[in-house]
Amino acid sequence: MKSAVDAFKARKNQQVTKPVWLYSIQYDSVGNNWLRFTDFPTDITFDGETYTKYVIEHDSVQERLDGSARKLGLSIGNADRQIQYYLENYNGFRDAKVEIRLIFYDEVGNPSVVDLNTFFVEDASVNANEARLILSSKFDVFDITLPRRKFYRGYCTHVFKGTGCAYSGVENSCNQTLQRCKELGNVHRFGAFPAIPQKNVYKINVSA
Repeated sequence: MKSAVDAFKARKNQQVTKPVWLYSIQYDSVGNNWLRFTDFPTDITFDGETYTKYVIEHDSVQERLDGSARKLGLSIGNADRQIQYYLENYNGFRDAKVEIRLIFYDEVGNPSVVDLNTFFVEDASVNANEARLILSSKFDVFDITLPRRKFYRGYCTHVFKGTGCAYSGVENSCNQTLQRCKELGNVHRFGAFPAIPQKNVYKINVSA
């Protein structure tokens, strides 16, 4: 006969009571576009949004005495290069909002039962296997000096027709890619670094 402790453990380990982590990354604040992932073995629909099963995990969240959250790392699988694509084409997730939710599987239909933490991306790196985001609370992001120099392989950081770009032609738009820069005859002003290797770790945000 099972003891009460054994019965509790069995219940705790059932799928319906397992904790589910849900991750939302607002990679495009202008268009309010999000990436949504879960570490659960299947996709999860919560509060009208679908969270895709993915290789993703975060460090333990700890709090300071003032209640603000410490920085934490978020690791996301990059085997299919999806995250690398978004990092390179959306400003390295610079200051992107990241929401981390904890629910239990048997409460997935109840959006009021959720533990929510909100962070912002301070730094990022990526290699062939994973992307690593360093997250800070909003307090951290707006109250410390962050690195302002950024290096990208395929995304030009210059403002179109600004000082760095210096394009003075008749065209009025640029998607800040190398191909577009070639079309405009302005490659010598391309503000990215195509030589950055794809299969090695490199920094998305680095100090000047």
